[in-house]
This record gives sequence, structure tokens and C-alpha cells, in this order.
Amino acid sequence: MRHRSGRLQLVGRHRELATLLEHLEAAGSGQGGVVLVAGEPGIGKTRLVSELADRARAQSWLVLVGRSYESEGLPPYLPFIEALRGYVRACSLDALRSQLGPGAADVGLLVPDVRDRLPELEQNPTRWPDHERYRLFESVCDFLTAIARAQSPGNGLLLILDDLHWADKPTLLLFAHLARRLAETPVLVTGAYRTVELGRGHPLAEILADLRREGPCERLRLSPLSVGETAALIDAAAGSPASPAMAATIYRETDGNAFFIEEVVHHLRAEGRDLAAPEVVTAQWGIPEGVREVVGARLSRLSPAANRTLQVAAVLGDGFTFDVLAAISDLELVLLADAVDETLHAGILREEGRAYHFTHALLRQTVYAELSAPRRVQLHRSVGEALARVYAGNPEPHLAALAYHFSEAAYGGDVDKAVTYARRAGDRAICLLAYEEGIRFYQLAIQASEYSGQPVEVQRSELLLALGEAQRRAGDLHKALETFRAAAALARALAAPEQLARAALGFEDALLPTGVPRTGVRDPSILLLEDALHALGEEASALRARVLAGLARALHFAGVRDRSPALSVAAVTLARQIGDPSALAYALNARRIVIMGPDNLEERLAVVTELMQLAELVGDSELVLEGRQWRLITLLELGDLAGADAELDAYVQQATGLRQPHYLSGAATWQALRALREGRFAEAEWFAEQARALGQRAQNENAAMFSTVQLLAVRREQGRLDELREMGALVRDLAERNPHIPSWRTQLAWLYCSMGDAPNTRQLFEQLAANSFVNLRRDLAWQQDWLWLMNLALLAEICVFLGDIGHAATLYALLLPYAGRNIVAAEYQGSAARHLGLLATLLGRYEEAQAHFEAALAFNARMGARPWIAHAQHDYATLLLARSDQAEASRRGEDRSHARKLIEQGLATYAELGMEQAAAQTRSLLDATCQATDPARFPVYPGNLTEREVAVLRLIAAGKTNREIAEELVLSIRTVERHISNIYTKIGVYGQAARAAAATYASRHGLAGCT
Repeated sequence: MRHRSGRLQLVGRHRELATLLEHLEAAGSGQGGVVLVAGEPGIGKTRLVSELADRARAQSWLVLVGRSYESEGLPPYLPFIEALRGYVRACSLDALRSQLGPGAADVGLLVPDVRDRLPELEQNPTRWPDHERYRLFESVCDFLTAIARAQSPGNGLLLILDDLHWADKPTLLLFAHLARRLAETPVLVTGAYRTVELGRGHPLAEILADLRREGPCERLRLSPLSVGETAALIDAAAGSPASPAMAATIYRETDGNAFFIEEVVHHLRAEGRDLAAPEVVTAQWGIPEGVREVVGARLSRLSPAANRTLQVAAVLGDGFTFDVLAAISDLELVLLADAVDETLHAGILREEGRAYHFTHALLRQTVYAELSAPRRVQLHRSVGEALARVYAGNPEPHLAALAYHFSEAAYGGDVDKAVTYARRAGDRAICLLAYEEGIRFYQLAIQASEYSGQPVEVQRSELLLALGEAQRRAGDLHKALETFRAAAALARALAAPEQLARAALGFEDALLPTGVPRTGVRDPSILLLEDALHALGEEASALRARVLAGLARALHFAGVRDRSPALSVAAVTLARQIGDPSALAYALNARRIVIMGPDNLEERLAVVTELMQLAELVGDSELVLEGRQWRLITLLELGDLAGADAELDAYVQQATGLRQPHYLSGAATWQALRALREGRFAEAEWFAEQARALGQRAQNENAAMFSTVQLLAVRREQGRLDELREMGALVRDLAERNPHIPSWRTQLAWLYCSMGDAPNTRQLFEQLAANSFVNLRRDLAWQQDWLWLMNLALLAEICVFLGDIGHAATLYALLLPYAGRNIVAAEYQGSAARHLGLLATLLGRYEEAQAHFEAALAFNARMGARPWIAHAQHDYATLLLARSDQAEASRRGEDRSHARKLIEQGLATYAELGMEQAAAQTRSLLDATCQATDPARFPVYPGNLTEREVAVLRLIAAGKTNREIAEELVLSIRTVERHISNIYTKIGVYGQAARAAAATYASRHGLAGCT
């Protein structure tokens, strides 16, 4: 029996259909997802998803269907175009505008029908290469979600994507992007694919592996039909039951493959066999042994005209129209129409609107496989020439097909057309953000050019440059580097300076995001750019300005700092001279990198401000955000809170509008920084985690690094020592993998310091401090100049923790020129004056320390940096208490009273912000202050020990380790070590026997045995 659609009724698959219907019901309640149906060719995948579509329509669901096809001459994203085209044409204008929302122009890039219906849309929206595909994907996903939510309650959208094994890489990337967006939507995506087509390197295999790890999809693998199901399918196909012997024989010969079963039934009936006959089936019945054989037998019953027509159709591929077929066929129109009717009646072709398709891909494959090589070449050439004539007025949508057919015919002599159309198809794919398809077509053009007896090397050079850029945009950076290197070698051989310059710039732009350390002046990027600069000569041009800028940047990152500043200035000057806004923006960005250290603040601010203005002028919203990010950092460093907050708010708003994970991650990073500065630690942690997740989607390693630093800062400020300890392995790994970035070793030393691990802290500190901190000198090969002040600040705290007077003077001298700065990068450390105060205290320069702490308090208050106000209050009080021990009586009381007030203020802030470890340390300091300011309330202990020091001494006498003392007194190990150092000094014990001597001292003075 046949379904009212003309298809055979579904046989078997009860469990699989039930699973699909369960997912449909879940999507109707807002729990969308993806179900993939997999199996061998002909097993019944399409029939099963078609049944699901029928059931969904019966429940008033909207069903959209898109297919991939075996032919290579098809535009990228075709399944989504097919699925959306009809809906866009039928939807009311008001609903269409509402559902497309701000992404209308982006969807219009994919589905031209959108622009036909909404001609007011911008025809050529400005696009920039690095992140625009994410915006396209988001816009398509938003549109599909809006379509689904426009359906009646309890219903939604069923999107069927058939034959995904033939989908191009851009289609699969969009599919994967959509899959990750469905969790809370009324959208069910059902895809079907062949398992036998998926080798390990197949793009769908990679996508499926990612989705399985992330968990947003379920896979149903179809097995062959059983004997009973085979009998039922024979009954449905033949219209009457088959005998058990016949059913068993067909099952055995077909292995339960549904398509094969139907073809065998068709063949036997055409042969006049009685399927219900009870006699045993014999070999004389001639049941074909394979799908190709049975299809071939079916084709042999067609007329020669029908077979010739099918040959042309097989070369054309699915979705051809009669006018294109007529332009190729040698049959008269009447005879051609008869031949098409014959194939339709035989069930070989089916008609959908004005287009024709093979009823099953195996039919087309069989016809195509029977063509001889010369016949294929001839037919592909004829198809290409016919398509060029038919679509001469608007060839753009058909460039992929033209490229495919002329490339298949290139061996026969049409090399120029093959190269030209493949290049144009690649260019169009790039415009459609289908970078992987661009790569395929450029490679096709290069391959076709090799058939020429005299290859045109200049043409090959241009193709290599286009291929390298497509690979860079697709994120295949290492292949891009290889391609640009090959393009440069060819340009040298051709003595083509422009091509050499473009290859060198492409190589540098592809190398930068890899994070690969540079190898000094002999780095490949530098050698290429030097060659390009020499080849271009002195003539002023935008390309020369870009090469100067690229060379300045490459030298800077390679640590060759003697030339990069002058080169960056020359690049900016030349770009201004020739009046090229794009070249000037490129040059200014290079100049920004070169001067990103702690000096040149005014120029830094001017450069990023002009960069933003220029980017806004040319409509480069991404470059605006890059400039805004660095302007935000610079304003924070200057202490301009209002300006920095305004930039951050603008950044968040603009990044939200772009909807690209790279910039959304940046927005989360800088919001985490603001929350950290203000002491909103829970929010800071949430934003940092968001930044990490968004960065992973954008494949942005910097986001993960920034998030790690911010999470370290949050946990350190909250005293979450166990979690800090757990992060130690991660930070150690980052330090080992990035030896060229000393800041990771500084972060690791700071982590050890925060946990009170003096031995490991000292070991790393000594490495960093070697030769007067030579590794931190900004004229050496350190790629992270903007982190220089942060490193000095953290090292200052580490130095004080270790009590290292010898290195304190060096750090003080390095940091002093920046006393008025804010210490800020991905994390926050507040006023540099506080760190100078710490170092000055250690050095015994009490008056200088006091001035620094006063400045730090004022600066941190102006910045609303509450944790760092409290830190400055604690450190200032420590200074006052240290000075009071040496002051005259009149000043001693004043210092101690002031210290107590500062401590009480800091303690209140710590308590309010949940900074438990800092609060415990400050309470210990308060005990000492109270004893000093009001001795009547506290006993006087030997050696002028404080009450907290006596508590520590008693535990030493009891044989406790530093860690056990810290746990018992709820102190950090760092604080315990400070107390022990003070105790040893006050009671006069030194050396390796100091601990035993301290225990003896405690016993002698009655301080042991009671805690």
C-alpha cells in the first residue's frame, strides 16, 4: 500500500519513530534538540524522516526540508537555502521583518529571496574578515528560532536536513552552531546521513564527534529490515503478499536493505514473476546480486532516448530544470519531453515544481558510473557551456556549477574556463563567508591550471594568495602559512614585488594568532617582510605602508626593539601621506602594539582614539572595539574612572550588537575586571567563567588566559586557598608552555605566596630577580609589555612576603616612575603607590612609605576600589606600628592610634566583602595595635611579644608545623611566617636551631603548655 503522498507506507522502524516523536513532543514544550538518523545507503533514512514530517504536519507543526546533493557544483549552505526559501516567499512581510529582526541583511546574504522581499535592506553590507561568519550563523539561528516561536503553543519548527554526508563544510558548521542553540527552543532538527560515507577525516565525522562530546544530539542507527518486515515491504511494493519462500529469498539476497528490496520487487514484476507462487524460487528467476545490477536491469528496459536523457541528468545533478536539459540534449523538444515523461513514469526521476530529481541517489550514481571517461568529459563540457549561455545575465548563483563542470572538462582542453570559473566561485564563496568552499574552489583552480601546457605563473600566484587568505579566515592557520610561503617563493621567482608583499603580509597575519614564539631577527615572518620591503622600493604606496607596519609588529614580537618604533612611525606617516584610511588603520594598530608599554601614555591614548575614529569612519565595527578595549585599559591606568566606565559600557553595548563570541568574551572579561575592582567577587567570578566559555567558542586562547588570571585574583582575595592550590597545576603548565612570557612565572610565584609557600615562592622569585630583574627589562624579547607594571606590583608583594631587602631597592627604583599609575591588566592591583609603600616599609624608609600610602588611599578611593582601599589601610597600619616601635613617646601614641583607626576601617570592609583571610590577618594586627595603644587591657609579655605572637609561640613549643598553626589560628601560612620572623627577632634566636630555641624560651618564660 502506498501513502497518499505516493510513497510506500512505512514498514517497521517503530522504536525509531517513537523516539523521534518523543523528541518532537519535547521540542514542543521548549526543549529542542537534534536527532540524527544514520545508516547504509537505501536502508530507509529518508523514508523515516519523511514519516516524521508527515506526523508533525498532521499536528500543525511547521516543517522545513533541505537536502544536500552528491554533485560538487552546488552553492554553499544549500540545505538551509532550500529549507528557508519557500518560507521566505510565503511569509507575510510584517511577520518576515519581525522574525528576521536585526539579522535581516545577514540572512539575505544566505537566502537572496529575503532581499527580493525586502529591497530596502543594505545590498552590500560592510563585512570584516575575522569574525563575521559567527554573526551570519547567529542571525540564521535567530531567524529559525523566531519562526518556531511564531507557531501555535505546543508546536514549533521541524527542520529536516537530509543527506548530510554530502554537505559542504560551511553547511555543517552552521548545522553545528544551530545544534548548540536549541536547548530552550521549540525547534527539532532531524538530519540523515550515510555511515559508509564517513571516513575519519570527513568533515561530518569531526562535527559529530564535537557534538557527541558536548551532548546536544542523539543518533539513531538504522539496522536492516527483518524477514517479517521484508515481507511487509514486498506486500506494500507489489500490492499483494509474497509467498514465504519468496520473502525469505528476497531477504537473503538484499540483506534487508529497503531500497534494494523495492528494486528487486520492481524487477521481478517487470519480468512477469508471480511473487505469491508457493514454489521455491530458483536461480533461473535471475534475481540481481547487487543494487547496481538491479538498477542497471531497470534502466535497460527504458528507451535509448530516455537513457541518453538520464546520462545528461546524471551529469547535471539533482535539481535541474527542463530548459537547461533542453540546452544540452541533442533531442528535439517533443522527443525530450517524451523521454522525461518516460523516466518519471518509470520512477527514476521525480518532479518538484520546475525542478527534476532522481528518486534515489543510488540511481544517479549507477547512471553516472556507467559513463566512459571521454563521454563524461564531453557531457561536462556541454553542461558547462549550456549553463553559461542560459545564465549569462546572472551567472553569480551558478558559479559553483560552472566551476565544477568546466573543471571536470579541463582535461579535455577547456583549462582557461575551468580556472576562471573556479576562481570566481571561490571569490563568491568567500563573500558568502563559506571559507572552506572558497578553499576548495581555489584548489580546484590551481589543479585545473596544471592541465595547461604552459601554466600562467602570475595567475597561479594570485590563486595561492587567495587560497592562503581563505585558509586564514577558515582558521586553518598552519596551512595558510604553508600557502603564503609558497606564494612568496613564486613571487620571488617571478620578480613580482606586489605579490611578494601580499604573501609576506598574509604570512604575518596568519602567524600572529597562532601564538608561536618568534625566533629573533631570522624569524620567517621578518625575513619575508624584509624581502618584500626591499622589492617594493621607495615608491609611496598603501602596500608599502602595510609592509612597514607588519615588519614593525613582527620585530616587536620577536624582541628586536631597535627598529620597530621607527618603522611603525614611518608606516603611519606614509599612510597619512597617501591618504589611505585602511592602510592608516593597519599602521596605527601596529603602532599601538609597539608603544603598549607603561610609557608614552599620551601617545597611546591618542593612537587608540584615532584608531577608533578611523574605524568608525570606514565602518569597521570590529576595529572600533579593538581600539575601545585598549582605550579602556589606558584610561584605567591613568585613573580616569568615568572615562573608563563609559568605554566599558560602550564596549558591552557594541559587542552585544555584533553578537560575535570574540567580542562578547571581551565584554565579559572587562566586566569581570570592574566587578573585581569594586569587590563584587561573585559577579567577577561569573563574568570570568562567561568569558572563558565564549572564548572557547571563538577559539580565543587569550580569553582562557585572562579568565584564569581573574579567577586566581578572585579566589586569592576571598582566601579560597584550597581552590588556589587546585589551580596551581594549571598555572604551572601555562608557565612551562609560555617561557617567553615571564608574567606566568610571576603569577605562579604570586600563587605560592598567597598560599604561604615560602620555599617555592623564593625559588621562582630568585629566577625572576636574576641580574637585577633582567628578564623584566622592557627592551628584551618580552611580548607582553602591557603587563610590565602588573609584574612589578606582584613582585613587590612577593618581595615583602619574603622579607628580601636586597631586591626591594631594585624593585622600588623600577616602580617609582609610575607612582601615579593604576596597576591594571586582566586583573586589578590598584594604585602603584601602595606597592611602593610596601617596599619602602621593608627598606625602613618610613616617611616615604607614609607618603605613598596616603597617595594610594586617595587614588583607590577615587577609583572605587574598595578591596584595595582596605589593603592600603592594612599596609599603612603595619607601617605605623613598625615606626612606632622606634618613635619617641609623643609620636608613638599618635602612630598607634592612627594605625588602630585604619585597621578598624579595613576590617569592616573585609568583613562586608567576605574577604575572610584578609580579615583574619587584620584581626591579628588589631590585637597588636590594641595591646600597644591600651596596655591595661592586655598583659605584658616577655620580649614585647604581642598576644598573637604568644599564641604562635605556644604552638611552636607544642611541636606544631606552620601549616598546623595556620589552621588552628585561622591564619594564612604567610601570616604565620611573618609572626615567627617577628618572634625570632624579638627573643633573639637565629639559624637552624631557632625553632628549638624558641620552644625553650617559651618554656622558660611560662608561655608553653596552654593555647
